[in-house]
Amino acid sequence: MLYTSLSREGLLDAVPKGGVACEIGVHRGDFSAHILAASGPKRLHLVDPWAYDASDPQEKYLRPGDGDETLERIRLRFATEIMDGRIRLHRETSQGAAKRFSKGYFDWIYIDGDHRYEAVLADLRTYAPLIKPGGLILGDDYTEPTFLEAKEMDFGVVQAVKQFLSETGYSLVALTDGVWANYAITDLPNGEICERFLSIVEALSDEVTIMPDPLSVSIQFREHTAPSGKMRLVRYVCPVKR
Repeated sequence: MLYTSLSREGLLDAVPKGGVACEIGVHRGDFSAHILAASGPKRLHLVDPWAYDASDPQEKYLRPGDGDETLERIRLRFATEIMDGRIRLHRETSQGAAKRFSKGYFDWIYIDGDHRYEAVLADLRTYAPLIKPGGLILGDDYTEPTFLEAKEMDFGVVQAVKQFLSETGYSLVALTDGVWANYAITDLPNGEICERFLSIVEALSDEVTIMPDPLSVSIQFREHTAPSGKMRLVRYVCPVKR
């Protein structure tokens, strides 16, 4: 597995160009715009219920009414791409939208929806069959819940990904640096698509670390006082007891 200095936007330069992609969890469409610019997908499916849910701890930055207003801005922002068919909007849950797609339909997907353990695991299990053999699943916020904000929002991304890997033939092949890390997994780590993806990631990275057994470490961030007296987050790579 490559542990790379790239940002999540940087990963987009390595995904298959001109393919069929899906973004789960869109909100205002900022990352959707990056997907369009970097990977030039033939078709991009944007899946989001665009609905405010006060019971969801991840919704603390939203307010009632954000759903309708945000969706309208999305329609205006990508009006040209929606008209020519490059973008298709799905205002529904990820599980509901999955029923609209056939097996092996996507070249790659990006998961950034509900970050709770059960939801992430359900998205991985449901969408994996919808991706072509050797295709990629990328996802956001691979962050241990030991980090305070992730704990407050009940994040379970790391645990869900590890559970999915343990019950399937998928492998974790890349992980970005930073507090809100991104992951990339695939069912064919030695396949042509993955090898090309990793070669581009390595070429674009300022720094890259090879981890032969990524599931044996836990990447955590803790507050640390810098010499200037300011607080900063420092990365710790800790062994995991199996």
